Amino acid sequence: VCNRCGEKYVIMSKLNVHHNTYIHHGEEHKLEVIDEDLELLCYKCHIKHHGELNRLNAAMDAGLEIDKETGEVLNL
Repeated sequence: VCNRCGEKYVIMSKLNVHHNTYIHHGEEHKLEVIDEDLELLCYKCHIKHHGELNRLNAAMDAGLEIDKETGEVLNL
């Protein structure tokens, strides 16, 4: 089951393991890392998440301000 959209998948290869941070990268076998840092996402939600991050990073790199509550780019 995707942690974002709730879609159920019979084939596990349709799901991606997403690291919320990379602090524990390579330590995925530790139970506390699984609970705190990993999220099971379907391909669509994983791509959507990274696309949104790329958009926000590009805006910040351009010196634009981001509304922390809405994620909207300000002062365009």
